[in-house]
Amino acid sequence: MWQYYFTPPTESVVTFTVGTPRRLFRYTMTREGEESIPWQQGTLDTERWHRRSLDGKTDAYVWLAPKLRHIPVKMRVSNTDRGTIEVLLDSIRVDESAANFTRDELAIPRAEPEAAAPASPTAAPLAAETFPTMTGQ
Repeated sequence: MWQYYFTPPTESVVTFTVGTPRRLFRYTMTREGEESIPWQQGTLDTERWHRRSLDGKTDAYVWLAPKLRHIPVKMRVSNTDRGTIEVLLDSIRVDESAANFTRDELAIPRAEPEAAAPASPTAAPLAAETFPTMTGQ
C-alpha cells in the first residue's frame, strides 16, 4: 500500500499488484468515502478504501491520509482465520539527512561525481554507508 505515497489514486476504483517471495496477488479496492479518525496528533481526515475477497468472506479496509501523501494510517481485515486484525499508525520518523532535501532534489537524478580514491578499509564508515540497526528508542 505504499505505492500511493508516490502516485496517489486518481480514480474511485483501483487495481494493484502485491508481490511476495512466492506469489503475485492482484487486488481491486473501492473508495467508499471520507472519514475523520482520531489519531495521536489529533483528528486526521482520511479516505476509506474497501476490498472484499473473491469468496465474499473477508473484508479489508484501508484508511489513506491525503495530507500525509496518501500513506495508510489505519488498516482492518475482518473474518480472517485468526479473527479481525486492526493496525493504526501512531508515529512517523524521518531520517534527518533526507528531510534536508527538497522534493525536487529527491525527484531529479543527478550525475555522480567522479569517483574518488577508495577509502581505507579500516576507516570509520560514513553516514548512510551501513545498514540501519535497531535501537532501544
